[in-house]
Amino acid sequence: MEAIGQLTAGIAHDFNNLLAAVRGHAELLQLETDTQSDLIDPIIQSADSGAALVRQLLAFARKQSLMPQVLCPRKAVHEAANLLRRGLREDIEIRLDVDNVYWPIRIDPHLFSNALLNLGTNARDAMPQGGTITISARDLPGDGSVDSPGDLVRISFCDTGIGMPEDVRARATEPFFTTKEFGAGSGLGLSMVYGFVKQSGGETSFENAPGGGTCVHLDLPRSRETPDASEAKPPDTRPTVGERKVLLVEDNPAVRQAILSMIESLGYAVRGVGTLEAARAALADMSARPDIVVTDIVLPGGQWGTTFVAELSQTNPELGVVLISGFHFGEDELGPDIQDTTHLAKPFSRDQLAAALNDVWDSLAKRR
Repeated sequence: MEAIGQLTAGIAHDFNNLLAAVRGHAELLQLETDTQSDLIDPIIQSADSGAALVRQLLAFARKQSLMPQVLCPRKAVHEAANLLRRGLREDIEIRLDVDNVYWPIRIDPHLFSNALLNLGTNARDAMPQGGTITISARDLPGDGSVDSPGDLVRISFCDTGIGMPEDVRARATEPFFTTKEFGAGSGLGLSMVYGFVKQSGGETSFENAPGGGTCVHLDLPRSRETPDASEAKPPDTRPTVGERKVLLVEDNPAVRQAILSMIESLGYAVRGVGTLEAARAALADMSARPDIVVTDIVLPGGQWGTTFVAELSQTNPELGVVLISGFHFGEDELGPDIQDTTHLAKPFSRDQLAAALNDVWDSLAKRR
């Protein structure tokens, strides 16, 4: 299992670069030609599926990038359940029992929803004749002992399906292990749930549900912070116009060309370079001085875009920055001065790139 995790982390960067080039050029082709969308959409969808596969393996390896927020479990479960209902048959009922949970948790809300959706897919397949899914949440106080994990919030996902034999339960979180017919499932659903919970500081356990079926328990650490009650505004992804200048630092030529063309299509004047040396030379050219620097995090020769960004904060604090990478970095891996910098994981869409550039541009406007 550890070897699979190391292998996945090792190939994620190169694989995501390939997908970024494929997806980026497909989106540009869709914008600039009259080619039928039914010929291009499958390319984009396949690239997204490949990226999702990498994320699932990284989740098991606990090497995916998390963007945790302090959440109210009741609200998070209700929102996930609303999404889950859309993918279930009419003969499956969802019941919620979350009124007795009071402590907040600090998790990535998107990945938490994905985890419950994966559990829902498994439960659906385990109930071919229909049944009931019960999602409950409750506080689990620690007993104060040295070995106690402390205060936890337990999210339980129980179904009334066929259940799991002991030998299946013992291997349930292994990547690619599945009891479904060949081609009917990847065997990555429960491994993704396990990895996400583990990376969030929690534990996953299984038991037989009362009266038949399976219960999956997600025990997550209690957060001492207060959930933010404000509603996040959706990103503005409208194309920008005008002579806003961008310097792109990306060593992979195919990826650089795809991203460069996407930035141009958004109305920016952009210059692409492949090394930090070339980037520094471009910054020295006052006639083409950029407003925003978009830089890859991992560059040739052991150089890091994060080091370059820290350097820019001292020498060119007026510049906006967007970090991009095929690696998935955790919130504590980028350094305290970089955590608040806008960053995108490859492969990303044109709309995601537009939203990132617009956010940085708005921040620059406020500073000016």
